[in-house]
Amino acid sequence: MNAKIIIAAMCLVSFNLCAAAVDGETSLAGVAVSSGESVVIDCQHEMMPSRDAIGQVLQTNNANSLAAGRELVAHFAHRECMRGAGSVVFVRDLSSAPTTPSLALSETRTQR
Repeated sequence: MNAKIIIAAMCLVSFNLCAAAVDGETSLAGVAVSSGESVVIDCQHEMMPSRDAIGQVLQTNNANSLAAGRELVAHFAHRECMRGAGSVVFVRDLSSAPTTPSLALSETRTQR
C-alpha cells in the first residue's frame, strides 16, 4: 500500500513540474516586418514564387537565401492553403541579421 502512495505522489510532483515548465513558455517572440515589398501566394493557383520576387522582398541576390526563401514560402503557403486560406502574404523579417535575410508570414486572407 505504501508503494501505491509513493507512486501517486511521484506522479503528482512530476505533473506539477511539467505544468510549471509549460507556464513559463507561453509567449511567442515578436518579429519586426517591413511594410514594403511582399510575396502573395494565391491558394487557388498555388505556385512556387520566382527567384526575382523573393529577391525583391529579401533585397538580396544571394542564391542560398533565395532558395531558402522559396522553400519557406512554398512550405508555409501550402500549409495555410490546406487550412482554408484564400491567399498568403509574406514580407521581410527585419529582426533577422542583415547578412541572412529571412521572410515572415504576414497574413492569410480567407476565401470569399
